[in-house]
Amino acid sequence: VLVHRSINTLEALMVIVLAHAFIRPEAVDNVAAAARIQAHTSRTEPGCLQYEVLQTLDQPTRIATTERYRSRDAFDAHMAAPHTHAFLAVVGAAVTAAPVI
Repeated sequence: VLVHRSINTLEALMVIVLAHAFIRPEAVDNVAAAARIQAHTSRTEPGCLQYEVLQTLDQPTRIATTERYRSRDAFDAHMAAPHTHAFLAVVGAAVTAAPVI
């Protein structure tokens, strides 16, 4: 988890998360469905500025997330949310190796 200070204001801190994982081929559709729900729900959270789940075109078993939160508190609330726990459980059961964050 990277915490950055905005160069524009030198005041605002935000949390930026970049992660990727490789998914077993037979689990890609299930993870994609869970990812759509996760992205939609996460974007409604207070303090969530961006939440994208990407699938690599030439490696469809590789997924990546890009996330931005207004503050560490917003990120911590996201990580504590039931929908995040549910998504991480789906991904955790489907990965071929530990995700890279």
